[in-house]
Amino acid sequence: MDKEAVIEAHVREVTEGTRRAQATMQTLLHVPYGGSDGEKLDIYLPTDLSEAFPLVLYIHGGYWQFLSKEVSGFIAPPLVTQGIAVVAVGYDLAPKGHLDAMVAQVRRSVAFLVQQYSKISGVYLCGHSAGAHLAAMVLSADWEEYGVTPDIKGAFLVSGVYDLEPITHTSVNNLLHMSREVARRNSPILCVTAAKPARKACEVLIAVAQHDSPEFHRQSQEYFQALRSAGWRVSLLDIADTDHFDVIEKLYQGGYILTQVRRNVCIPLIDPFGSESQEVPASLQHLICLLTLSGISVYISYSGAAFAETVHMYNQQDFDHVRISFGWSMALAWLSFSTEVLAGSLLLLAARLLSLQQATRSVAI
Repeated sequence: MDKEAVIEAHVREVTEGTRRAQATMQTLLHVPYGGSDGEKLDIYLPTDLSEAFPLVLYIHGGYWQFLSKEVSGFIAPPLVTQGIAVVAVGYDLAPKGHLDAMVAQVRRSVAFLVQQYSKISGVYLCGHSAGAHLAAMVLSADWEEYGVTPDIKGAFLVSGVYDLEPITHTSVNNLLHMSREVARRNSPILCVTAAKPARKACEVLIAVAQHDSPEFHRQSQEYFQALRSAGWRVSLLDIADTDHFDVIEKLYQGGYILTQVRRNVCIPLIDPFGSESQEVPASLQHLICLLTLSGISVYISYSGAAFAETVHMYNQQDFDHVRISFGWSMALAWLSFSTEVLAGSLLLLAARLLSLQQATRSVAI
């Protein structure tokens, strides 16, 4: 399949995925966040907005001159069904848009959403290719300029471009008209700053497709190293059996490894040792409740049996049997209680181990 056919297939895939998402989900389309025609958002909302919810901001690729938010809703279903809002960001494409303006627009979209939705429990950036570049530039923003301090808890950068200088010598630059100075000013790898306390809590996941070009692999590896050296919490994933396009197309699949990683970071298991409380998944809540109810029920049953036996034996003045019967009942009750405590401890230990797996690492999947 030639280059044009591959791109056409990609457009069909994301367009159909977006159509399905908009047909089944609660949406707010073409929401303006600025004065330009391109400064609009498509928002995919969970059904329950009564409590705080995470928000994933998706920035499409297309070498800053192709695609749009109108075909970016395909990633929403697996997240929205878990109570996560998804926002597809529009920005002015080249030749109308230029790199400085695009970076400012995407940053402004983050500020707009934080101001509009007070119940956001955390912002998670997600970008593909050129969109990963723009998401990475959001990480280096000076938020005093925008009058907000967004709680950016994660960034998922997929097959991204982090060094723009090589592009200035290619046909991609025919519409971008990037000078060397503009390229350097907007290269994430040259904008990495030391991780401040707030940024140290941000999980950065850099993913690259197995069949991406060597240049994508080089830039992903070097950006990963730069972030790690600056103290960021960062992981590098090499996604097996994927190319530059299907590595992002598969995000609509709930069982896709990158979908699972992204969703688990947005909705972590409880970490009792962490610095802040986390939301507990419903399945874990139900399991803990069942264990608690089971333990209490057994405890009450055996205590009641012991009491009844005590009264019965007391009437017969057989104190030896009373002590023996009561002792066995209490022993069984305490055994049940201890089993419940052990099970709960194992659950918390498992949650702790899962949280530790998010530490800085480089792995191949």
